[in-house]
Amino acid sequence: MIHPIRQLGVLRYALLCVAVVAQFATVLITWKIWLVRSPESGYPNLPLFDVPQVDFGIWVLLSVAAVLLFPRWGLWVHLAVLMVASLFDQMRTQPQLLAIWILMLAVIFPVGPRIARLFLTSLWFWAGLHKLLSPDWWTHCSWGLVADAGQDAETWHWWFAAVVAISEMLLGVLAWLKPRWAAIGCPLLHGGIAVFLSPLFCNWNVSVFPWNLATALIGSWLLWKFSQSPSSAGEHVAPLKFCTSARWEVAVLIILLVLPAGFYVGCVDHGYAHVLYSDHLPRGLITLLDGQSREITGWGSLNAPCPKERRLLKQHFLLTSVPGEKLHLSDPRTRLPDQFFLRTKNGMRELTPAEFFSEMKGEPIGVAADPRATVFILADAGVRMLMRSKHEMIYAVEIAPTKYSPAVLALAATLHNLEEIQLSGTAVTDDDLDCLLELPLLRGIGLNDTAITAKGKAKLESMPSMKKVHWDGPFDDHPHPLPNPSR
Repeated sequence: MIHPIRQLGVLRYALLCVAVVAQFATVLITWKIWLVRSPESGYPNLPLFDVPQVDFGIWVLLSVAAVLLFPRWGLWVHLAVLMVASLFDQMRTQPQLLAIWILMLAVIFPVGPRIARLFLTSLWFWAGLHKLLSPDWWTHCSWGLVADAGQDAETWHWWFAAVVAISEMLLGVLAWLKPRWAAIGCPLLHGGIAVFLSPLFCNWNVSVFPWNLATALIGSWLLWKFSQSPSSAGEHVAPLKFCTSARWEVAVLIILLVLPAGFYVGCVDHGYAHVLYSDHLPRGLITLLDGQSREITGWGSLNAPCPKERRLLKQHFLLTSVPGEKLHLSDPRTRLPDQFFLRTKNGMRELTPAEFFSEMKGEPIGVAADPRATVFILADAGVRMLMRSKHEMIYAVEIAPTKYSPAVLALAATLHNLEEIQLSGTAVTDDDLDCLLELPLLRGIGLNDTAITAKGKAKLESMPSMKKVHWDGPFDDHPHPLPNPSR
C-alpha cells in the first residue's frame, strides 16, 4: 500500500490534513447532534424514517481519521457515514460538513479541484444572490451582525449588507472566469468571516469557524492552480478557461446554478441551496397550552441550528408538543403560504387561520410569528409597538400622525396578533382600513380626529373580534382639526 504522503505529495497531504482537522473540529463542536437525544430535551432526533436511534459520534470521527490514513477509499467511507447518520437525524444535514468533504475531494482525486471549483462558484454566487433577495438580510440580519461587532449599525448596516452580498456574487463569477483573481478573494472573504465570527467580534456560530478557515486556505490553493499550465500545475489540474472547459463541467455548473433556485418553491433544502446568513427562512412558532409561545431554533448546547425546513419544523413540533398545542409555520417565500397546525392525540391536523386564532375545546388561542423584517421596518418608520413581555409577539401598535402612510398601515396589518391599533390624528381614510379586516384578533382601534366616516366605522364594527372603535367623527367636523401630514 502506497503511503498517503507519497500518494498525494507533501503539499496536497498537508492540505488534506487541514480539511481533516476542520471536519474533526466541526464534529466535536456539534457533538450532541451526533448522539441520541430525547424529545424531552427540546432537541429530538429528526429521522428521515422511523428507525431505532444509535449514537454516531465515534463512527463519524473514525471515518474522518480513515480519510487521513487511507485517502482514496477513506473519503467515500466518510461520505457514507455522514449520509447514514443524516438519515437517522436530519439535524446533521449541516452544509459545512459537505463543504469540507468537497475540500478533501479537491486534494485527493485529479478531478477534485474541478468539482470543488464548480461548487465554490455556485456557493458564492447564490450566497450573495439570496442576500440581495432577502428583506431580512437588508434589515434586522445585517443590523444585528454589525451591532454584534460593536459597530454603529444605524450608519453601516446597509453598506455592510450591500458590500457582502455583491462581493460574494462577484467572487462566484470570478471563480469561473478568473480563477486567479478568485484565489485572492477567497481567503479575504472566508478569513474575514472567520475573524468576524470569532470571540474578537460576534463569537457566534462557531460550528462554521473551521470550515471558513479551511476554505480560505484550500480554496485559494485550488483556484490558483487553475491559472497555471498543465506542467506547472501538476497532473491533477488542467488550465481553466471557459472556452476550454470540458462539456461536463459546463453542464455541472449549469445544474449547480439552477438547483438553488428550487429553494424558493420548497424542493431544495436551504443549506444545500447556499442560503447563508440571509435569514430568509421558514420559522416555526409553537403555542403552548398556557398561551405562551416557543420558537423552534436549535442552538443551545447543540452549537448548531435546526435546519429550518417546513417538513423538519413540523416533525419537531410533532415530537416535542402535547395535544392541544398549536404551530404556526411562517414562510417568507411568496410561493409558499403560511400553515397552521393543531397537535392532536393521534398526530397533527392542519387548521384554517380562523381555527388557529380561536379558543375552542380548551385549546389556547394560537400565537403567530411576527415577520422580523416587518418589525424592523415598522420600528425604523417610527411606529410604536408593544409586547406584554420580552420575546413575546406584538399585540398593539401606535402610528403617530407624522409617521402615518397607507403603506405603513398595510405593513402593520401583517402582524397577525394585533389586538389594538392607535391611529388618532392620522390621515387614515376609509379605504386604508380594508387591510385591517382580516386581522383575526383586532378588538380595539383609535380613530379620533381622523377623516374616517360612518361607513369606515361600520366596516370595522363588522369584524367578529372587534369590541371598541374609538371614533368621534371626521376631523373636518371639528373647529380645530389636526394637520394632515400628507398635505
